[in-house]
Amino acid sequence: MTTCARLEGERDNLRAALADDTSAQSALPHETHERGASGPRLAGALWRFWRARGYLGEGRAWLDAALARTAAWGDATTAAPVAPLHAKVLRGASVLARDQGDYQRATALGEDALALSRRMEDAAGIAEALNGLGVVAYLAGDPARAMALHTESLAVYRARGQTSRGAVVLNNLGLVAQRAGDPAGAQALHAESLALKRALGDTRGIAISLHNLGVVALVQGDIERAAPLFAESLTLKHGLGNMQGIAASLDGLAEVAGAGGQARRAARLLGAPAALRVAIKARPKQGPSAHYGRTVAGARAALGEGPSWRRGRRGRPGRWSRPSPTRWPSPQPSSWRLQLLALLYYRMAYVQNRCVTTRVGICYLSAP
Repeated sequence: MTTCARLEGERDNLRAALADDTSAQSALPHETHERGASGPRLAGALWRFWRARGYLGEGRAWLDAALARTAAWGDATTAAPVAPLHAKVLRGASVLARDQGDYQRATALGEDALALSRRMEDAAGIAEALNGLGVVAYLAGDPARAMALHTESLAVYRARGQTSRGAVVLNNLGLVAQRAGDPAGAQALHAESLALKRALGDTRGIAISLHNLGVVALVQGDIERAAPLFAESLTLKHGLGNMQGIAASLDGLAEVAGAGGQARRAARLLGAPAALRVAIKARPKQGPSAHYGRTVAGARAALGEGPSWRRGRRGRPGRWSRPSPTRWPSPQPSSWRLQLLALLYYRMAYVQNRCVTTRVGICYLSAP
């Protein structure tokens, strides 16, 4: 059982522990730092779980409560033992704000985390904060700032011999190169990142790099190479229960379908991730190229937001017929038989203190 799966099973208990700590905060306004650190420490440890499962609203609420707690300690947040915990919570809150498209808040939190890590001379914290700020800059449309931040972050990680974190930054530098109009450079960076992640057995990281290599292939017009990359990425994300990643891979497969002239299939694939992002309150789809926009425009021009689009949003993929070789590219025609399979994927997404059932159609390519 994965760590996320174990935490999912304990989710109610974790909520109760966080709620009890919040209640205790109100009852003990003059608590000691040691006594009041349990809630922030738990929130700081859980933000990656909340992110992976798509519990963005819930995660931000708990992290904001943790920040309110640590901020109440005043100058103690800049000294040991509170400062490292405060910086960790700041970084987590910045990432979840970024995932919901709140870039102003994400930047402010990230810069606070960076300043605090610099005061502590915490090299690992500095590198992580730089990387996080680089991602925000990339998403906000400032590739020059993103490149500078990621480059500094990578240098710190390499100096510390932190290969796994360096692989993450290489991936992000690949995204920046892609947006800067350098697909060849992006491909090289993503390939280097993927090789490191495979050597480390980092399943989540492998899935991310495969997806980004698929995006590069699309930009280069090579949909035969893009399709299996998105397919493998989606299979891994499905196994991890990575909600945001699943939506991204479905977008990629929709772009492949659109590029292959399959407007109806593209519409169905586009509808499902759109519904999923609404349910988990993630930021809308953003990409480094115009391919996604062209896919949406092509699907709507051919079909409108009719049955195919609505079926995808309701999680009713219907009957999928085997695509013919002339309508869907085969990366290895002599040995591969690509099939479009439909699955129903159920997850409970906790959004703004209420549970909603999200049912979306998951479609992926597989070879026999």
